[in-house]
Amino acid sequence: MASHNENDSVPEMIDHRHLQMWKWLHGRQNFRASVVENSLESSTSLSTSFDFSIVFIIASCSSDYWVRSEIIDTRKFRPAGFVHSGIFRGDRQIDYGDGLYSYRFSIFSELQEGHSFFTRAVWIFVLFFEAMSLIWSLMGVITCIFSITSLKVDVSVAGPNGIYLWSLLSSVSHGGALALFYSQFQSSLRTSMLLSEHLDLGYTTFNQASLSYAFYMSLCALFSLYIPPLTLVLFTERIVQIGRKSTSSSFDPTLMLY
Repeated sequence: MASHNENDSVPEMIDHRHLQMWKWLHGRQNFRASVVENSLESSTSLSTSFDFSIVFIIASCSSDYWVRSEIIDTRKFRPAGFVHSGIFRGDRQIDYGDGLYSYRFSIFSELQEGHSFFTRAVWIFVLFFEAMSLIWSLMGVITCIFSITSLKVDVSVAGPNGIYLWSLLSSVSHGGALALFYSQFQSSLRTSMLLSEHLDLGYTTFNQASLSYAFYMSLCALFSLYIPPLTLVLFTERIVQIGRKSTSSSFDPTLMLY
């Protein structure tokens, strides 16, 4: 009788081990599917963040409202127009007493003529850093698209981990451009945004300048570049939690012998 009961328990033990092995394999498949699904979701959100930064940078750079200043007539102590400028061009609107006269100007042209409120080196580096920021952001978008279409987790620079690099380079470049512009704003734009001929007539913008909406739009681009690293941190924590759940059940490797 004892021998008969032992023979009956062998098929039950084999079925139990087969069931345990099936559960383990099924858990591994679910884990991999979850990794791919979460990778696609994170890559999509990361691509959107880079897209926002690119749109904000291009929109702000094409705007004439990085800084705005009111013009004061020191002879009559009254407002006499305003001047606003971006990093490429601007507009001075001066009231001589018979209405506003608009004077469109180019930063490059005034630098060539030697009477711009921008310093040549600062202006060149602002444009250089903005261009580099756009390049790194485009690399981030390409990396995100590659991660979405590859349907696999890539740990190289071409994968999600490489997004750390592109986001860091883009944020450093764009932050450098904003820092240079702000230093120029504090050093010269707050002092005067007029030409010497306007100053000779008694007009001034001394301590009247303020940062305008295009500068704050650029700040939004900078903040959006911090979203990819934060998203990757959350993505990594989620994958770790899924991995712990999938490996919580014990599996005996000797089951593969049956």
